[in-house]
Amino acid sequence: TDPMVKRKRYRTIKILAALLGLLVLLLVIIISVVVRKTAKQPMYSTNECYKRCKNITTGIPVVTETYMELQDAILQYLQDPSSSPYGSIINCWDVSQVRNWE
Repeated sequence: TDPMVKRKRYRTIKILAALLGLLVLLLVIIISVVVRKTAKQPMYSTNECYKRCKNITTGIPVVTETYMELQDAILQYLQDPSSSPYGSIINCWDVSQVRNWE
């Protein structure tokens, strides 16, 4: 075939590849914006959570120090929620003292 035709095809393929790359980038940006917006919306009212946790947190110890301790506490909770010293509702646990999240 003619070298000019090959050059035009090659240029067309490069342009299409660039447009495809821009389309993928645009999709990634749109998805990240949508995820960010939906992540900011709580799945439940904070007032509802406060009401559930208000009466059960008295005297319950804080989950402390390391992620490993938190992981162990979660595993224990999953085996038997009533045996957890941190409370029967896992969302109400105070994890404010956990420092090492690795």
